[in-house]
Amino acid sequence: MKQLLVSIFIILHIWIAESSASVPVLLAKATQLKSLADSANFYVYKDLNKANIFISKGISLSDNLKNDSAKAAFMDLQGKVKFINGNYIAALQHYESSLYLRKKNNLYPLIITSLINIGNVYEKLGQYPTALKYFLQAFQKSDSTKDEVNKGTSLNCLGIIYISMQHFTSASMYLNQSKQVYTKLNYKPGLGIVNSNLGLLFRFENNFDSSEYYYKQAEVNYIEAKKNNSDLAQLYSDIGGLYTNYEYHAKAMEYYNKALALHKDLQDVKSHAYLLNNIGVSYHDQGKFKDALVYLKQAEDLANKTQNISLITDIYYNISSAYQELGQYKIALDYQQQYSDLKDTLFTKESNKLIAEMRQKYEADQSEKEIAKLRTEKTLQQNILTIRTQQRNLIFLSAVMTLIAVSFFAYSYRQKLRLKNIIVQQNEEKNRQQINDLLKEQEIKAISAMISGQEQERQRVAQDLHDRLGSLLSTVKLNLGGLEKKMEQSQANMEPYKRGILLLDEACSEVRKIAYDMASGVLQKYGFVTSVQELKKSIESSNKIKVNLYTHNTEIPVDKDTEINLYRVAQELISNILKHANATEINIQYNIIDGNINLMVEDNGIGFDINKSAKGMGISNIHARVNKLDGNIIYDSTPESGTTVIINVPVKNSALLNTAKMFTV
Repeated sequence: MKQLLVSIFIILHIWIAESSASVPVLLAKATQLKSLADSANFYVYKDLNKANIFISKGISLSDNLKNDSAKAAFMDLQGKVKFINGNYIAALQHYESSLYLRKKNNLYPLIITSLINIGNVYEKLGQYPTALKYFLQAFQKSDSTKDEVNKGTSLNCLGIIYISMQHFTSASMYLNQSKQVYTKLNYKPGLGIVNSNLGLLFRFENNFDSSEYYYKQAEVNYIEAKKNNSDLAQLYSDIGGLYTNYEYHAKAMEYYNKALALHKDLQDVKSHAYLLNNIGVSYHDQGKFKDALVYLKQAEDLANKTQNISLITDIYYNISSAYQELGQYKIALDYQQQYSDLKDTLFTKESNKLIAEMRQKYEADQSEKEIAKLRTEKTLQQNILTIRTQQRNLIFLSAVMTLIAVSFFAYSYRQKLRLKNIIVQQNEEKNRQQINDLLKEQEIKAISAMISGQEQERQRVAQDLHDRLGSLLSTVKLNLGGLEKKMEQSQANMEPYKRGILLLDEACSEVRKIAYDMASGVLQKYGFVTSVQELKKSIESSNKIKVNLYTHNTEIPVDKDTEINLYRVAQELISNILKHANATEINIQYNIIDGNINLMVEDNGIGFDINKSAKGMGISNIHARVNKLDGNIIYDSTPESGTTVIINVPVKNSALLNTAKMFTV
């Protein structure tokens, strides 16, 4: 938070220097902006309604002054408020607006902060590959700009994602790397966060001692850093949950009470409701059902304010269970019914709609019967007068309807002619588009076939060199070997004979070397990145598909076997894109981060259903190569939304040793 305030202050001074207005006026408005930012930051963890008031004023003043930099800071705060409230879609919109303004004004390191914020939202939404992509971008930018604080934060976020995906080995690696960065900086808030996440990791792995140790370390870090009460309250709630899981209920209540004390000064309604629900569950597990209900009912009141259906559903279930244990079956049944109703909210809404429609039909039917009854009670003269009036109206209405019908037919005829012309034009455009699509498809197929053909031809020539010419040379050497005893009898011919044998050995070795070089081609000579660049040139020569290649830390050496297998995987993925994706752009990222190779290939094509295509499209070959390298692979694709494939592979020890030597020379 301190970093955000400093950034706003710097932004205001830059803006004052660039503006043409009078300096005293600008200083006054800059002071007003900073005051609004200070107030919004103060209330964001205490009173969200007040925070929103200051944020709205800040955005309005920023717009009035045309100060994009300050507006981005207030949009970031607005996203934080929505995030705390659990409104993740709205938070995402505000964070993306902030990122846009910061990129527009090239505001580092705030661009990195926005990337991390957006990644956090996607993590909460369960879209882990997308979150992973934003955190990797944040890491790359912070590493390249030497921003150590954000580097530690992005590594910590990568660890959280891998916890959510239950890839605990990768999670541990990134969290410990984050801890190393924060330890070097002696950055207590960061150490508190990463130690808290290490506690969560070991809790998932059912390692009580390690989980407790790291949670306690986080508590010390937060207290030393004087961290905001929201994070400390969440930590105490997590520690209480750990003790509850292992039935250390007295210890659990000690930390739950610490969290409750902190929540008195907070306005985080959702977290408070979760805490009260957890306390209720703890009392329930101890058989103290009346005490459990006290906290569960409080949780119910708060949860209803958040409109968080998932949380309310859990609370109803727990309340129903407590009443059932107390023998109050009617109340238990009522809450069980509410629980069941919430499990199928959509069905409930449709049922209510149907009941309302049936009630309306019934009331309309009753009204018609009442009207009919009243009409029968009217006098004969009134009936005759009504009939005559209706007749006059009918004649007038008939005339009007006739006029409308004639006008309608005339209008319809003109519309049909117009529609016919539009359909003809659309068909012509459709035919042109189909022709263009066919040409594009044929060109892409040609590129794919060319790449495949080049590879097959190289393999065939290599095989012929090895099998045919290599075999022939070996046979010649064998036959000459039979003459060796005869040549020994003639010393004069022995020296030329030995030189011939040596030259023949060199020829055999050279044939084998040429065959090997032909088999691995550019990859063997120049490595993965250069080979992919050559592949990129071949694909882009069609002017139909754009290929972007991004690399980071590629100067670190990687053994040839790993590079060859990764290149074959990239070839297979790109071949699938060319054949099936109907994409116009391919992005390839190749990064080496602390002993791990990260390869990401994504396209903007039509995507596919991963479950239905798991055995096709060369996916089994890709998995075989990745498994051979002790790596893991993540797919993110749905129909009509493109495809992202993320591969993590450890660098072989020999390569790491070479790296270590390189840095110590």
